[in-house]
Formats: sequence, C-alpha cells, structure tokens
Amino acid sequence: MPKPRFLTGIRGLDELLGGGFHNNSEVVISADWLSRGDRFLKETAWTNLLKGFNVLYIGFDIDEDQVVSSMEEMGFEIRRYLDNGLLAMIDLAQLLQIPPEAMFAREKEAVSIGGKKLSTSDATLTRAFGRAVGPLEPKKGVVVVVANLSSHVSSLGEDRTMKEYVTMVGLWKGRGPQFIEVVEGALPPRFEGFLRARATDWIDMRAVELEEGGYRQQLRVTKLHGEAADARWRDYTIRDERIVIEEE
Repeated sequence: MPKPRFLTGIRGLDELLGGGFHNNSEVVISADWLSRGDRFLKETAWTNLLKGFNVLYIGFDIDEDQVVSSMEEMGFEIRRYLDNGLLAMIDLAQLLQIPPEAMFAREKEAVSIGGKKLSTSDATLTRAFGRAVGPLEPKKGVVVVVANLSSHVSSLGEDRTMKEYVTMVGLWKGRGPQFIEVVEGALPPRFEGFLRARATDWIDMRAVELEEGGYRQQLRVTKLHGEAADARWRDYTIRDERIVIEEE
C-alpha cells in the first residue's frame, strides 16, 4: 500500500490518520450545519497548495469571489494560486445548467482556470473537467475538494448525481485524493449507501448542544484507508480560524 502523501493540515487529525490520505482516496466529510464541514475542505485545500500540490475546488452554486474572500478571512492568501493556475474552481450548478430559479443562483460563469473564465454555453461535464484538470501538473498531484454534494443530490436526484459523480471521479482518478462534503441527514439512504461503499475514508463532524448553552464540536473517523476505524468522538475547537483537535 502506498505511503500517505496528502495532509489535511488540521492540528491533531493527521496524526490520527496515520500521516494523511493516500493518492486515490475518496474521503467523505459528513457534517451537520453547525460543525462547518466547509472549513475542513478549505483548510485541506490550502495545506496542499502550500505543499506544492494543485487543487481543483468544486462546489454546487458557489461564488468564486465569496470562496476566495472566506479563505482570505481564514488567513489563506488564495488569490495568487488562482492567478498562477495552481488552483481551479468549478461551479456545478452552472456547469450542469441548473435553472437559476431552482437554486436562486446569480448569473455567473461556470469554470475559472488561472483567473480566466470559461463560458457555460459550450461546457459539458467532461469537457469542462478536462479543461480544468488539464493545465494542472499531474506530477504535482491534484487534490480535489467537492463542497456540499447534498445540494447536488436534492436538485438533480440520486440517479443523475451518481452518474455525474462517477464521471467526475474517473476524470481525476490517479491524480490525487478527493474530499467530498455532505450534510448529515440530507442524503437519501440509497445515495448514502452508494457513497459509503465507495469511500475509502469517512469522517463525521457534529455540533452537540450543551445544557448550559452553546455547542460542543466533535469529530470522528469511522473508516480509514479502506478499513473500519475506532470511531471515537473527539472534541475540536476553532483557534485562529483553524480547526484544532483537542488532546485527550
């Protein structure tokens, strides 16, 4: 089995993962609304950009400027990686031509590569992904993050989403790991079963309401490198805009 190469950058978590994720991992982050799974994705993207890997950031109805702004608020100077073509972003809602009224989406382009945007009029899934991944250097690896797959399922249905998902994974397979965020409880059972069968790694995140008020944020790893993990819940906090796993 290949040695782990890809880190999350989350303090205390990479140690639990045995040093990181393998090259062809499909990592599912199942998070409730208060546990901020999107922060996990952004930290992972930034960590791997700093290590010299290319990153393909995919979201459903995302606004590139908003993603960049939120990452800059976390202290990540992300815009230069877009400008240098080391980071590519894709908006699936526009790419797959979801009616704007269905997603309350604003008019925007689907694909951005190195600061240059491709129009949606001639973009099919395969062509757009091919053009997005193409400029990224394979020798540097490509870390793919997929934000909020749950919205994709609710808008397109299970069958089409499964088909599109398999297509996407096939296009980047062998170039690096994939990190997929889903909203806990928002997936139909059949689709969740589909993801669980495919995933090499599965991480749950949750926010537990406390009697005295407020929330305790927790994380657990239930599947690691294709095998069952200990699945113990571990507390985490946000310090200096970063996720930190608390020491036991």
